[in-house]
Amino acid sequence: HYQQKQHQQHIYHHQYSKEQQQQEQQQEQVLQQTLNGSASSDCTRAAGLSDVHQGVAAANAARQPQTAVQAASADRAPAAAGKPPVPPRPPKRPWQPKMRPQEHNWNKEAFAVVEPQVMGSLFKQAQQHPDCPPEWSTAQVAVVMMLHDAGWPNHLVWGRWQAAHPPGSVAMLVHMKAGVKLQLDTPGCDAISRNKLRTSVNSKWGDISLVQAQLDSLAEVLRRCPNATHVAIASGHDIPVQLIQPGLLLPSVSLFGAYEFGEPEARLLRVASVEQLMEDTILTEAEAQAWGRALIFHHQWMVLSRQHAAALVSLRRDICVVGRVIQRACDSVQAGMAPDEFILITALRAHGFVHSIQRVELKPGMRYPLGCLLNSYPTLVLFPAATSPHPVLWTDLHKKIKCQVEKHTGQQYSKMFSLNECLDICMERCALFFRKVQIRPQGDEKHAALLITLEKMWAGKRRKASNAITTSVVAKAANGSSSNIVSQRSSKRQHEDSQVGKV
Repeated sequence: HYQQKQHQQHIYHHQYSKEQQQQEQQQEQVLQQTLNGSASSDCTRAAGLSDVHQGVAAANAARQPQTAVQAASADRAPAAAGKPPVPPRPPKRPWQPKMRPQEHNWNKEAFAVVEPQVMGSLFKQAQQHPDCPPEWSTAQVAVVMMLHDAGWPNHLVWGRWQAAHPPGSVAMLVHMKAGVKLQLDTPGCDAISRNKLRTSVNSKWGDISLVQAQLDSLAEVLRRCPNATHVAIASGHDIPVQLIQPGLLLPSVSLFGAYEFGEPEARLLRVASVEQLMEDTILTEAEAQAWGRALIFHHQWMVLSRQHAAALVSLRRDICVVGRVIQRACDSVQAGMAPDEFILITALRAHGFVHSIQRVELKPGMRYPLGCLLNSYPTLVLFPAATSPHPVLWTDLHKKIKCQVEKHTGQQYSKMFSLNECLDICMERCALFFRKVQIRPQGDEKHAALLITLEKMWAGKRRKASNAITTSVVAKAANGSSSNIVSQRSSKRQHEDSQVGKV
C-alpha cells in the first residue's frame, strides 16, 4: 500500500510539472502578442492577460494537494453573513402647521442691529445699582412681575417653580407700582424686596402709563440680565403651569395671545384709528395707513425675545404717542380697548420688526424664522360669561364658574369650568402661565393641594380628572351602592326568566 501511494504521488508530480511548463509557455506567448499589438487593443489584451493569470492561479490552487483540515473546511457549509446594524431612528418632530406669509415690511437688517444699538445706549445711561440677586446675571429667562397694591399673592408657587429649574437659569424681577409702600402683611413682602427693580411707574389700569411701566421695566431687565434670551411679562395673580425646558423658547421668536375679532369689527377699528391718527398727529396719510394695517389686539401678558424687547424700548416715544391716539379712536366707536391690549405688537409690526405671525400651540421641536411672533397664548386667561372687563378670579380648585370661550373665528359661547379643568386645558394647549388665581390663606389645605397639582404638571404629568371621577364613583359603589347593584342584577335576571317563560 505504501509503495502504491508513493507511485501515485510521483505520477501526480510529473503531470503537474508538465502542465506547469505548458502554462508558462502559454503566458510567454500571450505576453509577446501583447507587446506586438496595437495601442488600441492594449486595454482589452491587458484585461485578457489578467484573466489568464487569474485562471492559472485558480488552476494551481485546485491542483495542489489539500490537507485534512483544508478538506474539512471545504466540505463545511459557508457561515451565514451577520445582519448589518440597524441605524438609529431620527427623533420624531412634532406636527408643524403651514407657515403664514411674511409681513410686507419685514426688515431683517434692522432686526439684527436693534439689540446692540439699544444695549449701547442703555449702558451709557446706566447708574450704579446696589447688589442684585446672582441669578440675574446668568439667567436665560427673566420673568417680570407687574405688581400693585395687592402684592404678590402667589409668591410661594413662583419660588417653587424657580427652584425646579437648574440653578441660575431663571430670574424673577418685580416692578412695584409707584406710591405703594410695602407692609409686613403685604403678600410676598420678602420676595418683593429681594427681587424689586429700581424702575417704578405710577401705572393705572386701562391707561398708557401701564405701557410705560412695561417699557421702562424691559429696559432695566435688558441691562440687568445680559444673558437673558427671553423676557416674560406676568402678574402677581398668575401661576406657572409648565417649566421652561431647553429648546422650548426659540431664539429671536416671541409669544403672545391675540384677541380674535370678526373682520367687520377689526375693519371698523382700523378705519377709526387711521382717521384719528391723521387728525391728532403730524403723520402723513401713508404713515397712518401703515399703523392701521399693523393694528392687532392682544393680551398684555406675553413672552418677548430679547430682540423684540429691545425694539420696543427703542420705540418708546412712538408707542406712547400713537397708543393714546388709538385709544381715543377705540373709545369713539365704543370698543373700550386699553393701550396695553394693542400697542406693543402693533408697533413691532408697523416698524418692520415682525417676520410673520403664526397661529400655533407651543411645542418643543418646532422651528420658525427669526423675528416670528407665535400667537400661542403663553398665558391662558378666561373671562366670566357675564359682561365684565376683568377676568375670572379663581379662589377654589373645584368650584365651577360660567366662562366665555372664544373660537378662532371670533365666535363665543359659555361653559362651566373649575380651576382643575382650566389646568387641564393649559396642559392641552401647552400654555406657560395661567391667571387669575388667589387662594388664601397661604399654607392651608387648598393651597397645598394647588402646589401638589402644579408640581405634577411641572413634571409633565397630567391631572387625570376622568380617572379621579371614576375612582370616586367606584369608591361610592363599594361603600354604599353594592346592594343596589345586586338588586338591579337580580331584577334583571327575573325579567329575563319571565320573558323566557312567555316564549
